[in-house]
Amino acid sequence: MTAPSLPAPNLSPARTWLTTYLVAAVVFAVLDLAWLGLVAVRLYGFVTYSTWDLTSMAVFPDFPLTMVLVDLAWGVTACVVVTAITTRLLRSLLSTPSMPSMPPTHSTKAR
Repeated sequence: MTAPSLPAPNLSPARTWLTTYLVAAVVFAVLDLAWLGLVAVRLYGFVTYSTWDLTSMAVFPDFPLTMVLVDLAWGVTACVVVTAITTRLLRSLLSTPSMPSMPPTHSTKAR
């Protein structure tokens, strides 16, 4: 009994995902460019959602490009919104009330 033959994978989406993943790794880990803010969040959303989308496109024949594009747009938008909400929430939880200014201390050196 022979195993059924599988269709050849589409390597173009796999290469695209690997490239974006490597770029994101360099941005977040090597160059420490997290200060890019919104650009970094969008890149993160794109990379995380493209993992599934481009893998599916590479493995499943006739995987719809429209689904990939809509899901990538959703992933980028979801990451931006969640990051904005989380940032605002953390800033409000971690902010401390203003402390009154303390009078300057005087030196107690012997004169």
